[in-house]
Amino acid sequence: MFFSYFVKKFTRKVVGDFNNGQDPFVEEYEFERKSFFSGSSKVVKKTRPKSIAEYVPERQRGLVLSMRKRCYRMELMFSFWGMKFGWLNIVKIVPVVGDICALCLSLLVLREMRTAADGLPSDIMASCLFNILIDFTFSLVPIVGDIVSVAYKPNCRNAMLIEEHIDRKYRKEMNLKAAKQMDTPISAAKQH
Repeated sequence: MFFSYFVKKFTRKVVGDFNNGQDPFVEEYEFERKSFFSGSSKVVKKTRPKSIAEYVPERQRGLVLSMRKRCYRMELMFSFWGMKFGWLNIVKIVPVVGDICALCLSLLVLREMRTAADGLPSDIMASCLFNILIDFTFSLVPIVGDIVSVAYKPNCRNAMLIEEHIDRKYRKEMNLKAAKQMDTPISAAKQH
């Protein structure tokens, strides 16, 4: 328990609190559960996968879902002493070879996401590469670097950046379409 507190405190100081300590791919919701016997009700909190906006095309939704699933397996699948980690962090335990393998896997996932998202702007691509390189340099330091790497979660950060980009891109397209639809009747009325 003391070790868990120390690790969380240390990683928050070095890395910052990733997504306020919450799983970035799920959302919490409340519902009212009624008792069968007494008829009383109780508000219960549960989690579900985060919803994807309706205006995002089906192909991009599939991309976001597969990206979430891959990042979850790579960095959030297991929990030990209050820290979530995944298969990528287990691979990084092997001193240098594991770190290089994890770097290659992260770059491979980023390349795959870039092609599937029909390209990424240079600022988002630079942020994603920066996240991966920061994690790689931290993970080269034995033991402490692995703990910091578990807390930093570069692939989850990249997935959130790409998901925000996709959301912004298609929200902007939806707003432009709505504006064009609203302009058409007004401009036709002005001409008469």
